[in-house]
Amino acid sequence: ELAIEAMSFVVSAPDKDVLNGLYQYHSFDDIFYSADYEQEEDKDTVLFSFAHKKIGNDDLVALTMSGYKYSHQWENNLTIGKTGNHVGFASGAQKVLPTLIQYLAKYNEPKVFVNGYSRTAAIANIITTYLFDNELVDEANYYAYLFETPKGVSASNEKEYNSVFNIVNSADLVTYVAPTEYGLKRIGKDIELYSDK
Repeated sequence: ELAIEAMSFVVSAPDKDVLNGLYQYHSFDDIFYSADYEQEEDKDTVLFSFAHKKIGNDDLVALTMSGYKYSHQWENNLTIGKTGNHVGFASGAQKVLPTLIQYLAKYNEPKVFVNGYSRTAAIANIITTYLFDNELVDEANYYAYLFETPKGVSASNEKEYNSVFNIVNSADLVTYVAPTEYGLKRIGKDIELYSDK
């Protein structure tokens, strides 16, 4: 059910008005939109948004990122680099992280709901490694549902990320970017969209 709900955020993310309507439908408040929503797109553009919702005594923070309906952002998908994380995806993560860290600090041990598609799914993988490695979020409070996730995290990262689910279709070329031979991988658990089950 969370994966299906994540997809509704993913498909709403490119259009600020549509996404705002979805937030309001689910009674989110404290909505933040990245400045990129108001600027001309280039290869470094990342459309992202945060919103908050109180559920009982818990604070839920949603991180929504747009991973499609773009013209130039794909260019950064090809900037792989020689070592470490995928350079193009990592630069996208660095655009999101400073503001996300400030936003999360407003709430006491928030639950975090993350979604992304294609390029922003890979960006979310890198964001997750940073948040966990720096103990900014407890894995028990983290729920990431990502779609058609490329490989962008350094294969040298051997940690398990059990709260990250990559829903992938092996018939989609994007899920093979970058090739494993480049020393990159997805973190979390892969769920094959068209498996025998």
